[in-house]
Amino acid sequence: MEFSSCYLSIGDRKPEKKDFEKIEQNFAEKIGKNYFLISTELTNNFFWLSARYDSKMPRSDIVVNVIDFSLEDNPRKEDQVEPRKQFFSLYDFNKDVLYVSSLKNKSTFEEILKQYVVENISIKNIIKDIDEFYSQVSSIQKIYFSSVARDLFSSRGLLQQSLCDNYAMEEPECFSIEAIYKKSLDSKIKNVISCLRKQKSQGKLKKIIIQGKDDQGFEKIFNEGTFVNKINIDYSSDGDDAGMIYEELIKNSLLRKLEINV
Repeated sequence: MEFSSCYLSIGDRKPEKKDFEKIEQNFAEKIGKNYFLISTELTNNFFWLSARYDSKMPRSDIVVNVIDFSLEDNPRKEDQVEPRKQFFSLYDFNKDVLYVSSLKNKSTFEEILKQYVVENISIKNIIKDIDEFYSQVSSIQKIYFSSVARDLFSSRGLLQQSLCDNYAMEEPECFSIEAIYKKSLDSKIKNVISCLRKQKSQGKLKKIIIQGKDDQGFEKIFNEGTFVNKINIDYSSDGDDAGMIYEELIKNSLLRKLEINV
């Protein structure tokens, strides 16, 4: 099973633990043609969601007996659903990354979250290679970065001098900056991004997230973080007698690979 990383935003901001607190631990939901049985877990470090689901249709009137290959009436009634499919997702609050077991089902996570969050929700695929990102975008909308270094706000820094003079603020331990743009991708903005990436390589910046758009207006996300784009989980021995995957084992395996504490 391959988990893919995505960028999740709620109301144009990164999610917080409180955004998930109203979501029940166990509940049923109908999304489109599918009926879901959903289980969740929320901690200070992650939000976990697993689901078993399927649709009522199509439904065959007959089934095949695998012993003698005889035909029998289908015992499943028309108003019943057999939840044979499974979907898993995990949001990492520390890395601000959403991991989903199937990219085609990321809209499922979005639809479930919409039941509990009023703000607009967006889930985008993440690009980690800067050249690939540049090849896909024509304009830049947002640059977000955070730091554990104090250089920009040091007593000799221009930002700290301005804050002290105007607001009597002291030097912070860390900071985050979000710059909003409506600017085409050109050499100047590339130089800004290059300087930020250099700061990150020197250990001064902890995270750089860049949002751009292509010629068709579709958003693209660049995140030069410490996360992994693809994570493979071996579940060959994690299934029950009916062929369903044990959700708890998948969750624990994913947490171990991501080095997330329970």
